[in-house]
Amino acid sequence: MTGLIVTILVLAALYLVACDVIYRVVADRRCDIEHLPRPRAMDGFSPWEAYIDEIELGAAWFTRQDAKRVTVKSHDGLTLSARYLPAEGSDRTLLLAHGYRSKRAEFDFSGALEAYHKMGYNVLLIDQRAHGASEGRYIGFGVSERHDIVTWIGFLNGRYRPRHIVLDGMSMGSATVLMALDLDLPDEVAGAIVDCGFTTPRAIIGHVMKTATGLPVAPFWPGIELFAKLRSGYFLSGASATESVKKARIPVLFVHGEDDKYVPCAMGRENYAACASRKRLVTVPGAGHGMSFLVDRPSCGGALTAFLDSLDKA
Repeated sequence: MTGLIVTILVLAALYLVACDVIYRVVADRRCDIEHLPRPRAMDGFSPWEAYIDEIELGAAWFTRQDAKRVTVKSHDGLTLSARYLPAEGSDRTLLLAHGYRSKRAEFDFSGALEAYHKMGYNVLLIDQRAHGASEGRYIGFGVSERHDIVTWIGFLNGRYRPRHIVLDGMSMGSATVLMALDLDLPDEVAGAIVDCGFTTPRAIIGHVMKTATGLPVAPFWPGIELFAKLRSGYFLSGASATESVKKARIPVLFVHGEDDKYVPCAMGRENYAACASRKRLVTVPGAGHGMSFLVDRPSCGGALTAFLDSLDKA
């Protein structure tokens, strides 16, 4: 009997250690793991190689601009950072939320930043919590970050008073934006653009875990949730993009690459199907994760321009 108890305790301890390790790997900013390596360090991500020069040129354009570094305090006391680039005489602002473990937010939107600015939009390019110049240790997969979107909206309204604000997210940034749509957003928020967003933290962690290791997430999920609560103060099941969009009140443009292996296109379709507001879905054959605008700029750019024009006329 004593031997059985010892065995159970050992197995329980090993289980908890494994769950803690998994949580740290996926959420702790100090675990420097890049699922989406940046340009010039994209070993194994050959589809990006053909676009590296274009990506770097777009990012370099933004770096050369006189964007102002701004900060806010989050709902839980973190200092969050962003760069604000005004367009002369504009009362329209795009709030851009980058993807998971992005090292430089301008890379995620490199193909759009100059175009947005030329279209007359002010640009607020945020560093999500636990990324870049923003504080925070643990990545929340949108669960905590959705409240940061509301904080940044309040900042824009308080300092710059735009006529309307458009939310724009890439990958985890898209999930963050979608999860914010069931919160109390002010009337200035006119629409949202979401590129390759996932459905829930469990779904994306499970997908990547299965792809990378062959292990299912289900047996580990209770332990992962336990350590998420203990270390970050919230459960990763605390929000869902798919559930939030059921309460969406603003128009949403969904974009997803049909060859996305990281966030399957099926997740984008599921979010689109659940969305209660006016919506449009653009999928791009042959486009991998975050590559839709690079692979088919005419289709994506046309849809984006039409979407933004429709918001102006609303």
